[in-house]
Amino acid sequence: MATKIILDPGHGGYDNGASYNGRREKDDVLSLAFDVASELRRLGYEVEFTRVDDVYDSPNEKARIGNASGADYFISLHRNSNPTPNSSNGVQTLVYSDSGIKGQMARNINKRLEDVGFRNINVEERKNLAVLRRTKMPALLLEVGFINSDKDNQLFDENKARIAEAIAIGIDETLRGETVSTISQDRFYNPYHGYESSAPVFADESANVVTSDSRGNASANDYVDDTYDNSVIDGSVYAVYDNTPMNGNAYSVYDNSSTNGNGDSSYDDTSMSDDENETIYQILVGLFRNYGLASYKMNQLTNSGFDATANEVDGLYQVRVGAFDTIEDALLVQNELRKRGYESLIVRYDALLDDLE
Repeated sequence: MATKIILDPGHGGYDNGASYNGRREKDDVLSLAFDVASELRRLGYEVEFTRVDDVYDSPNEKARIGNASGADYFISLHRNSNPTPNSSNGVQTLVYSDSGIKGQMARNINKRLEDVGFRNINVEERKNLAVLRRTKMPALLLEVGFINSDKDNQLFDENKARIAEAIAIGIDETLRGETVSTISQDRFYNPYHGYESSAPVFADESANVVTSDSRGNASANDYVDDTYDNSVIDGSVYAVYDNTPMNGNAYSVYDNSSTNGNGDSSYDDTSMSDDENETIYQILVGLFRNYGLASYKMNQLTNSGFDATANEVDGLYQVRVGAFDTIEDALLVQNELRKRGYESLIVRYDALLDDLE
């Protein structure tokens, strides 16, 4: 059974956490949590969250959620701050007691974040923090740079994917007892968020994708399995599913983080002619090997007001939202999903007309 880690994006709702020049701690750490989750899942861990939306829970409630989850480890994500802007910088990890596996994990994470470029402040004991004191499992609180440090904010924005990888690898090497991972050098540029990552970030299981730098050079990374076929078309990067018709449908992925070299979003037009098919667009929110997890995500989306379904394709369960006639309609709903903290890709399905009659 996979080790379970619960991620706690600090603050939320009316509690912004620390703020600086319009930047809010609660937003930074929620976005980072999804990236960390993707990296941990890629390494084989089960991940849950104390929140996936802009909602407030008290620190005691966060600890209760963590305990109820049955997780093996509790990781709380925060940004630091002090009264004088740009007077301090660096990463720090807080623990209830600096001993055992949590102390070692804290040091490993700090060292990995130091490799990204942060100053390594220290590991410090804090007895008065509820998420450290009231949790039943080993718990860490990460202060990922100072939010009122321009230097740390630049590191955070320009290396966010590497920060997520560093945190995940620091956890992984502690639990496995050896260094089994290296921070990826392949980059997938996501202009919507304004940072690079090693893969398009799903709120759940990572997919098989093409990674690219800003010049359009690409390489393939297999995160789930080799079921899907990755393609690079006209110098633009697409995470494209195999277009072989399946159950009467040919399908491909529209990734609005891909560009045509001019900074414009684009998608794959390789399909059957318009008089042979009817196109619909759906939003892919997650990929799962386990139907129970897919069903949980589907119900979560449905309870949030989205038209969600879970479908098995080639042994993986896809959680999709909507069925839209135009890409513009799909983008509108995708933006709403992103406001709720869900990362996604838009998938185009070319349904054969004979199957629609």
